[in-house]
Amino acid sequence: PRSTLSSSSAASDVYKRQILEDIPLPVYGDGENIREWLYVGDTCRGIKDILEKGTEGEIYNIGGGNEISNIELAGKIIRLMGRQSDESRLVKFVPDRPGHDKRYRLDSTKAQKQFGWKPSGEFDEQLKSVIRWYEDNKTWWKKIRADKKRFADYYLKQYKKAAK
Repeated sequence: PRSTLSSSSAASDVYKRQILEDIPLPVYGDGENIREWLYVGDTCRGIKDILEKGTEGEIYNIGGGNEISNIELAGKIIRLMGRQSDESRLVKFVPDRPGHDKRYRLDSTKAQKQFGWKPSGEFDEQLKSVIRWYEDNKTWWKKIRADKKRFADYYLKQYKKAAK
């Protein structure tokens, strides 16, 4: 999987790569923005279930019920990667984007009731498997980052002030 957790933010993927490269993690504002996180395999399975079991024309939310703040996620990833002693050095608070939502939440009740959809595992276990994936696939993501100009352009476009 190239994007391993899904949310409205790609913070988790950026965080894991940056910790592996010993680069501070950009955390918007006070870090208290809450997001609902879902393993990408569950996202794909949810889409498949909607296509196969959902009612045409209906709208379904596929959420994991894993609502945590960005600062909590950063800390969780740092600890799972065994970098607890570096936590204060690895978190860099950056100015929040104007109008940035404080909370994203999905209600998956309809999908749960209509076709029994639910996440396939516990969030912390899935997060551990995602971390292992990044550790085991350094060659893949380092190749992408090696094209410094292209990566920097993308990074600046996505994370403007966080890149400074």
